[in-house]
Amino acid sequence: MFDAAPTAAELSNISIFRCSNCMRAESCFGAALDGAICNRHGESLPVLDIFARGKHLYSVDDKVEQIYIVRSGAVKTYHLTADGEEQIVGFHLPGDVVGIDAVATGTFQSSAVAIAVTEVCRLPISAIHGRSAESLSFRQAVLGGVGREIQRLHRLLYLERCTAEQRLAAFLLGHARKLPKSGGVSGAAKMAVMLPMSRADIGKFLDLATETVSRMFSKLQSAGIIAVHGAEVELIDLATLQTYASAAQQTVSRRSKVH
Repeated sequence: MFDAAPTAAELSNISIFRCSNCMRAESCFGAALDGAICNRHGESLPVLDIFARGKHLYSVDDKVEQIYIVRSGAVKTYHLTADGEEQIVGFHLPGDVVGIDAVATGTFQSSAVAIAVTEVCRLPISAIHGRSAESLSFRQAVLGGVGREIQRLHRLLYLERCTAEQRLAAFLLGHARKLPKSGGVSGAAKMAVMLPMSRADIGKFLDLATETVSRMFSKLQSAGIIAVHGAEVELIDLATLQTYASAAQQTVSRRSKVH
């Protein structure tokens, strides 16, 4: 499902569309660009593009000309260490904004690559700056997105001090909360999440060995907490997962107060 190669027609499909036709328009600040730019210049933004699996959206230190909103597929962002090892800093699924942390710096702070055939909306940085100057609410939306990205990276740093079970539980629940119309995980009996990333990539993100990630998945499955069906993971015992994740959050909070 995630590794299907795009057709030639898909890869050549760079089109302009109206945000009003998108199911995520209400929660996406790209829609504000669509209406404003269209009304002022007679053209519609953002631009829809498709990236094949393994294709980079941008590389670290590239000049920021646009940022991206994932419509389908998945993107990972990463750094390379001094030893050439890949350190993953985020996975971005439908609805997520990729590269927003670079709006203030002018250059991308990480590299971004599609880990599945991925459809994105490209938002020109010039349009973002222009709209921010015109609209206080839009400017606040952009700053809010930057703030959430900083908070996410901060939580990732402190997760390194949590146990493997806590890290994986927080990871799974984090993906569950991104599901459209999920209504949250607190009142749900069970739910399923799709994980397009490999176990090795999950390990790089959580700072765990691939073998440890596989062992934790097996342990949680043997305990009846999850059920793994290829790329789909069914979250059966959400209460236990939330207990693990809550312990992880408490660890993060305590460390944050100390520092």
